[in-house]
Amino acid sequence: MSPALNKNRRPPHETADAKAMRDRAQSTLLHLVALMEVEFLAPGQFKSLPESARPLVDLKDIPSTWFSEPVERCDLPSLQAEAKSLFQDYEELLYCLHAVRRFKVNIAKLQKSVVSFGWKDSGFARGVHQEVHRLRASIAMLALQKQRVCPAIETTGYGGAAPELLQQKYVYQVKSLAKDISLDCFDATDDFSMAERGYASGFKPRLVVFEDMSSPLLEAYLEIYRKYNGDIFLGEHAWKHVCQNTSANLQICIDRYCRNPLSLVSSAIAHKSEQLSRKCSAETEAPSWARVVLGRC
Repeated sequence: MSPALNKNRRPPHETADAKAMRDRAQSTLLHLVALMEVEFLAPGQFKSLPESARPLVDLKDIPSTWFSEPVERCDLPSLQAEAKSLFQDYEELLYCLHAVRRFKVNIAKLQKSVVSFGWKDSGFARGVHQEVHRLRASIAMLALQKQRVCPAIETTGYGGAAPELLQQKYVYQVKSLAKDISLDCFDATDDFSMAERGYASGFKPRLVVFEDMSSPLLEAYLEIYRKYNGDIFLGEHAWKHVCQNTSANLQICIDRYCRNPLSLVSSAIAHKSEQLSRKCSAETEAPSWARVVLGRC
């Protein structure tokens, strides 16, 4: 039997459930590569991509179920090879788009929970904020992997950067708000002691907080980072630091997906159809739960 006909056969001893899971995983990968074309290339650049796999709407309007929809027969290895030939940072982009997919899937689950359990805006907003933090931190930590050894730094003025430390390895805490738990920590206690543990292990601690909103907890973190000669990046300084030494496409991911993750979800914007701007387009404002998430009123 020719390889072309044999490639989709079920591996020996594979159960029907295992095959279904494998098929869903392949469909998800195919859709992520299709989204890569839409987000970073001109239409039709991937010659191996079936037309039915290309999204027909903007990313914010793509339903979470789209990523796992079955697609007509596709030579996935050829498609991946084609994508890798066009993107030197293919793996990084795939990681970012997978994080976006997970964000949209989890937001959809939260929205279903609102219907099932009757959550109020504040309860729903807390769940959404956790997903915002996870998306931001996941992509930011990917970018910061390139900065574990950095020739120079720019901070908000907190902490030291003696010349002998400029080649020192770092341990990062990345947060949307000070109250968020770092992705690699178990709870608030574990999170608060991360700078101390990193310092004791010979690493220079660094705190990255995207929303520079004053709070007693943030002040406590600043104090402990000063104690251990750590570096602190808040607000716009945090965004600038994360984008250092990253590829142009990864910077696009940070600006497009991390700065305002709610723009990835169409339901985060409520249209005021009764009020029209001078350009005759509907004005929009975020609903109450969306405003609570990013602390904007």
